Amino acid sequence: MANHQVLHARWAPRDYDGTMRLYVAGRSEEAASGTDPARRWKPYFSGPLDVHVIDSNHDDLLNPGPLDEIGPDLAAELDRLHRDQDGRAQR
Repeated sequence: MANHQVLHARWAPRDYDGTMRLYVAGRSEEAASGTDPARRWKPYFSGPLDVHVIDSNHDDLLNPGPLDEIGPDLAAELDRLHRDQDGRAQR
């Protein structure tokens, strides 16, 4: 455990320069306040943000209803990324 704490204290995330897909709980207090959902992520990425608001509270995002929406969307995006990578690899 002590080693974990040392490693965690030394770790500094690098800036991510790609598109980030963010699933936001539309019934959360933060969403209700009108706060920009990206503001907490801005220090960690500089690319475009693709926000998807899910009709759920945060604690229920991985329950069947919200996950029925997130899962296919995420799977389609991952398929697209793999096709793009395969296309670049074949060139």
